[in-house]
This record gives sequence, C-alpha cells and structure tokens, in this order.
Amino acid sequence: MGIKFGETKPGILDVSIEFEYEMHSGETLMLGLEKSTDRLYVFEWEVVNEGTPAEAGDWIAGRFLTFNGTKWVSNNTRPNPTFETYEDICLYWSRNMVLHPTPSRGSKEYEDSILNGYICEMSEGMASLSHVG
Repeated sequence: MGIKFGETKPGILDVSIEFEYEMHSGETLMLGLEKSTDRLYVFEWEVVNEGTPAEAGDWIAGRFLTFNGTKWVSNNTRPNPTFETYEDICLYWSRNMVLHPTPSRGSKEYEDSILNGYICEMSEGMASLSHVG
C-alpha cells in the first residue's frame, strides 16, 4: 500500500494544497492532495547546500496518508495512526516525524543535551552492571 517501485512522488505543483501548518520552530508543513490517487502527502521544506552560495530549497513530498471513509490513515508505522483533522496530522508529524534543528553549539541548551545524554549512558551502563553476578 505504498509507493511502488518506479513510482515517483508528486511535486508541490502537482497537488492541491489542503492545509498549511507552522511549527514552533518557524518551519511549515503543507498537506497536498494528489487528485489522481486521493493520497494526502506531507510536504516539508528541504534545503540543500545550506550556508553556501549554492544554497537552494524546495518542497519535498514525504509520506502520504489515505482516507478510509471516516479518517485519514498513515500506513507508515505500526499501529497505523488515524487522524480526524488536518491539524491533527500536522501535530503528529511535528512531534514524531520531523527532525527539528538541534541547539547551537556552545548554548546552555546544547550543553544540557550533551550532559543528559552522558547521564543516560552512565545510567544504562550502571544498570547493566547490576545484573552481573
């Protein structure tokens, strides 16, 4: 029930934009309906060559959802999440599917994230040692 081999995803101009959602990071998700397949694609802005003179960006179709008569269904994960509204889809995608930018190096948030990762690694290591006879 996914994209078949050789099948391509639509471009942003090939769909009807049904909903736009601005995430807390300031980035936007767009939901585009491909009329010929009735698939609702999630579009994200993708930048290539970031920070260089050749930097460019485009809307890229990611995963899609299908409508089962009452709800939108994503067949990309198990169990298959269902959604009643476009906003519900975008909230889920923002929380679970989008890679958000990491904190900038040297910031307090960055240092805290490194420290928290280290603490988790140490906790897991200590927990595994406790099982040793």
